[in-house]
Amino acid sequence: MGNVVLSLLADKAKFRQVVSWLEDQRVRHLDMEARDALRETGAEGDSDRWEEAWEGYLASLGCDREAYRGRKSQLMWLMGRAVQLQFAENGEDDTWENSTSVVS
Repeated sequence: MGNVVLSLLADKAKFRQVVSWLEDQRVRHLDMEARDALRETGAEGDSDRWEEAWEGYLASLGCDREAYRGRKSQLMWLMGRAVQLQFAENGEDDTWENSTSVVS
């Protein structure tokens, strides 16, 4: 998994696509209109707008950005959150409910 994450970090568009996919398909924290800025995944997208949306998104999810400073740890945190929500959705919430830390 480490190589996959490293390749995502090296390609801005792919990183943004994964973030957008996780929000659309697994996390579903934002309403549809609020996801627009996260969907601007290509080089033509407004980079400042996406970065602002990303920071706001992490904050709204409760990500401790002091503990998860870099892109790699933030992505791993988001993937962990997505897994947590998937378990909760499938009724397997008891083992994930209070877990907020992700091994990076």
